[in-house]
Order: sequence, then C-alpha cells, then structure tokens
Amino acid sequence: MAKSFMKSRAAMRILASAVIVSSWLPSGAAWGVVIPPPGFFPLNQVAVPEPRPLYQYIKSKSAAIRLGKALFWEMQAGSDGIQACGSCHFSAGADNRLKNTLNPGGKAGDNVFGNNSIGAPGFAQFAPNYTLQPADFPFHERQEPVDLQSSLILRDTNDVVGSQGVRLSDFIDVVPGSRFDSVAPLPDPVFHVNGSSMRRVTGRNTPSVINAVFNFTNFWDGRANNNFNGVNPFGPLDQNARIWVNQAGTLVPAQIA
Repeated sequence: MAKSFMKSRAAMRILASAVIVSSWLPSGAAWGVVIPPPGFFPLNQVAVPEPRPLYQYIKSKSAAIRLGKALFWEMQAGSDGIQACGSCHFSAGADNRLKNTLNPGGKAGDNVFGNNSIGAPGFAQFAPNYTLQPADFPFHERQEPVDLQSSLILRDTNDVVGSQGVRLSDFIDVVPGSRFDSVAPLPDPVFHVNGSSMRRVTGRNTPSVINAVFNFTNFWDGRANNNFNGVNPFGPLDQNARIWVNQAGTLVPAQIA
C-alpha cells in the first residue's frame, strides 16, 4: 500500500509538471516542437554588420572581398612560406589538428607541459609535438561534474589546445621573389624535442571564422573586438591605433575606431 501511495504521489508530481509546462506552450503547439524565443532570427535574415566608415577608405567592396579571400589562403604571408590564416581555420573555419597543438599555459607564466598548480594529478603524457587522444579530455575533471565547488578534482592542467605556427626565429627581412622570409633560427626553450625546435603553439584555441562577423567579441577574454580599428583586434580599446589616409597626396594618420 505504501509503495502504491508513493507511486501515486510521484505520478501526481509528473502530471502537475506536465500541466505547468503545457500552460507555457502557445495554443496549438505540439509536444516536441521547439518554440524559438521571440526576437531570434536565422542569420540569413539579419543584416551583415560592417565597419561604419568602411566606404570612406575602401573604393571597391567587391575588390576588397577578393583581396581578403586571397590573403586568407596566401601561404606567403607566413615567414616560412607555409603558414596562412587558413592554416588554422580550414576545418569548419576552425582548427581540428591533433598533433603539436598543446601550449603549456604560457600566458600564465607556465612553460611546463601537463603540470598543475592545485595538487591534483596532471597530464604526464603531454609534451611538445604530442598527438591528442580522446581520453585526454577534459583538462579539468571532477568526480562529480555538476559539483564545481566541493567535488574531488581528478586531474587538472592549465595547458591549452591552440594552433601551431612557425618555429622560433628572428625576422630579418623580406626576400623579393621568394615565399620565404630571411630569418635567424633560435633555440626554443619550450617547444622542442631532443634539441630540435618544433612549431610554436598559440595560447588560445582557434575559433571558427564562419559567421564571425556577427560576434561582438571573440576569445575567452573578449580581446577580439567587433569594432575594427584597422591595426589590431582590440578595436576602440587601443586609442593609439591609426591607419594612413591619402589626403590630397599626403599620407596622414587617422583613427577609425
């Protein structure tokens, strides 16, 4: 009898929940149909934002688009004649490479791969030129994933999955007619294997460039601003950013963000 009573109470709770949820649905809405929140639209119905003074500085939008696409895939833009913007954005606009994509946490002043600073086990397998495995994730793991305060930390590291670039070197000059820049190779104290320098890896994961024009800020700290200042990703946060503008045959610096 007690079990039946408990089951009845459980059934009443489920029924009450169903009544409450159904009261939220618009009339005629079917169960299982996702009702989009008001004010949200497909991106193909949203105007593409553009820099406000864009056409003050760009004569031909179509030519600028062609130039941007060409530069995006241009490997000569990299000092080694290989790296292009597209090198890190070629898979759905992001980077899906698994080999040599670890940064040891250099932005936190840490140049040791796989270690941690909170007493939990680290990732002893992490090293330069390492190939990531599914079992390596997550980098911060708790016994109870939903309890981020008191649950036991099973493993942790401040390493970051980034994107590989070029080997450490000093830039000397551009070599006319060559896709390779003149550089002086340097011994890399962090990204090396048995004394051989590896490609350096960024301290940030490469976000997708697809539909990125609709983002307000990119990266976890929002350093990539949606207002382009013509110089760097910081937008109006960099009040010293200037571009050169041709005014009656004279190049003068101008602020655009």
